[in-house]
Amino acid sequence: MSNLKDKMAAVFAASGDIAGAVARGFARHGAKVYVSGRDLKKVKALADEIRHEGGTAVAVKVDAMNESEIDQFLGEIVARDEKLDIVFNGIGLHGSEYGADTPATELSFGMFMRAFEVHCGSQFLTSRAAARYMVNSGTQGTILTLTSALSKGKFPNRSGLTTACTAIEGLTRAIAAEVGGHRIKVIGLNATALPDTTRIRESFVKYGKSRWSADAQDVARQYSLDTPAVKQACRTVHATSPAGAYEIKEHIDFCFICISKTLPVENQIALILKDIYDFSVQDICQILEKTEGVVKHLLIDARKTMMEIFDNRCALINKKGTCHQCSKLNGIYNPKQDQQEALMKLNLVKGSKKFEREKLYSLRTELVKAVDLMHGEGSDLTEILFRLTRKAIGEIEEI
Repeated sequence: MSNLKDKMAAVFAASGDIAGAVARGFARHGAKVYVSGRDLKKVKALADEIRHEGGTAVAVKVDAMNESEIDQFLGEIVARDEKLDIVFNGIGLHGSEYGADTPATELSFGMFMRAFEVHCGSQFLTSRAAARYMVNSGTQGTILTLTSALSKGKFPNRSGLTTACTAIEGLTRAIAAEVGGHRIKVIGLNATALPDTTRIRESFVKYGKSRWSADAQDVARQYSLDTPAVKQACRTVHATSPAGAYEIKEHIDFCFICISKTLPVENQIALILKDIYDFSVQDICQILEKTEGVVKHLLIDARKTMMEIFDNRCALINKKGTCHQCSKLNGIYNPKQDQQEALMKLNLVKGSKKFEREKLYSLRTELVKAVDLMHGEGSDLTEILFRLTRKAIGEIEEI
């Protein structure tokens, strides 16, 4: 494909996973890509890779927090190519650099502002400079900013980065309003956690070492029954939050996540990437740094374990199943709803008498793919139920 043929693209922080992938994508579609970063060795390697694949790339050392370096970098592109079509900034900090996992009550002001200064500050500097050069050169270009799902959800111990991400979206709208008359587009990319990035892989390994037992939800249910305040907290979220609805299909997604956490971390990563996010086996090999044979073995073992647990526990597909949480919670939160009618709307339930376990597993994954737990009608209720489960099994101290 060459829909970016003759376009000039500048990428900041290109040594990172996201910006590097964006640069490769621009090049594959025909753009000439200027890749920049503080580590010249890394961006040179990226440029070499792009050229090896038949693209056009130039590597430049640029600090995306340095105003003069940013200006010089973009100015030289316009001077050489007489236009600037696309600018993307993929800058990001490691969690340790902005106080990740630290509650707002304990986070220093300096650490809070660090996330804002780097994430939002750098987007301001690069977007402002890009807008100036696009206007002055008469280029009807596109400026791409990067934020994350933190701006849309409620996540503890990320106050600095959450604020920065939300501010970036406001900045994007403001600059778009200012330069839209010049036919310049300013677009914000809001990405959820990307499992093929180094930082997410590190987090997965860090927090995924502790495997859950298959009865974790049973333990959570008993804890809720024994702790009236927790039970009431869930009811309050359901009654007062605009995202406090209870949906059976969202709980099935929640259940899938809980059961997947019984797997060893590499099996869990392989399963989620392949069966939920539709990654290819080859991509998973690169992410996990494993051979194709190993990845296929991880997938076979993971699916076998998941199906065995669902076969024995899930009352939706097995009348003798021990877990009835989907229907029981639906009875609690939606008492006026016809329970059987609600269940029979699900292909998973309708197919339980006709299909074998592999087909039922596929129906379950299709349902999970179609549900967005972070932004669904019951996202707040799901969040507190998830934290309740983690508290009940001793993974966290407070809900």
